[in-house]
Amino acid sequence: MSVKKNYYKLHFIGAGGISLSALAKLMLKWGKTVSGSDTNFSKNVIELMEKGADIWIGSNPQSIKNPDLAVYSSAISKDDKELVHCRNIGVPVMERHIFLGEVAKEFSTVVAIGGTHGKTTCTGMLGHILKHAAKGFCAHIGGEVVDMGNLYYSGDDFFITEACEYKKSLLSIPSNISVVLNAENDHPDTFYDLEDVYCTFDIFLSGDKNRLGLVCGDTDYYKKHLKQKYPLVLTFGTDKAFDFYISDIHEHKDEMFGFTLNYLQSPLVDVNLSLVGFHNVYNAAAAMAVSYLLKIDNEIIKSAVENFQGIKRRFEKRGSLKGADIYHDYAHHPSEISAVMQSAKRLTKSRLIIVFQPHTFSRTALLFDDFIEVLAKSDLLYLLKEYPARENFAQGKSAEDLYHKLKNKCQTKYFDKTLPLAKDIIENIEPFDTVLVLGAGDVDKLCDILLPQENN
Repeated sequence: MSVKKNYYKLHFIGAGGISLSALAKLMLKWGKTVSGSDTNFSKNVIELMEKGADIWIGSNPQSIKNPDLAVYSSAISKDDKELVHCRNIGVPVMERHIFLGEVAKEFSTVVAIGGTHGKTTCTGMLGHILKHAAKGFCAHIGGEVVDMGNLYYSGDDFFITEACEYKKSLLSIPSNISVVLNAENDHPDTFYDLEDVYCTFDIFLSGDKNRLGLVCGDTDYYKKHLKQKYPLVLTFGTDKAFDFYISDIHEHKDEMFGFTLNYLQSPLVDVNLSLVGFHNVYNAAAAMAVSYLLKIDNEIIKSAVENFQGIKRRFEKRGSLKGADIYHDYAHHPSEISAVMQSAKRLTKSRLIIVFQPHTFSRTALLFDDFIEVLAKSDLLYLLKEYPARENFAQGKSAEDLYHKLKNKCQTKYFDKTLPLAKDIIENIEPFDTVLVLGAGDVDKLCDILLPQENN
């Protein structure tokens, strides 16, 4: 059934989530009546309310007014009161990733950006290029792009979206172009092992005979698993043999890199990025390659990429305190943490102080040794009680487990509450330190406490 033609009233359970709130915003732009609920007030909830959605906090089945469809977040339990109520009164229900796939069908061309790391930045950058090119498109983004938020809509020609591998939801997206930036096991509650991850990305890249794939050839996923497996999969990376070849990489400013993107060994575009971190070379190259495939002018690509200001919570400088710079990054996987720590270390004149909140018990257990290896490189490490998300302690390891292993490897402190952690940082911070706040949970609230003047 067509979302545009067949659904007029929609209810969103978990409406404040980054993805679900973006889809609810799109429904409002399409003239739908939107209601929803969430467990807490948030920026996304408030924004939906301001745009005309009827949103309430907590579960309140009696407030649901016979919608045509109820859409629920993957984090919602099967016995959620509103979800059960909708089923009992005959309202069709649909999980978020299925609904996302149905929404995608309303557009002429669909681009899905997958991979364990970098999806949000790459999707945001591609959206910025299309906006710069004045195309009619929708960008559904798993983060807050500086000038677009988590949703941008100007027409139905192109739909670009993150393709999350959690619960293998990326397989629900009917993409014309599928991108894989990298592949690691970041969701042990979804995948048996790394081979299961690889096989899932295989299907994502080439599951449809009309689907064009684009994969980073510098990854182990491509080298060990995918190489020469599918004829409709193009490659990008630092080898001249790749379809999109990244050459002449150089640091044009502190931790900001430039490069040339070539297609079939012919130069296309030279760019100097405004984003910090070498990993953004790959994110930008993927966005640029897709733009070229979508026939965007090279000069537009260059201008848009060089002016892209990035994503909030992605090495975002939040302010300064007592002469020390404070940054926040969403990094919650050892590879991500390592990349952002390397960039921060090169920009730091004194100590690199890391604040990390683990995200899910199962991830902490699966990657425990990798977390230890990376975090032990801190000059001073603060560990905040884990953000369990959908899990319980029996499913893995905690922040305290990390603390007991790390306390003899580097100066490490553990806190189970944010306020005393903030107090300790304020007492111990020194001029020219860099404080790097890391995690995908609610650890970002620490920045609001440390820098209240930045949020007025």
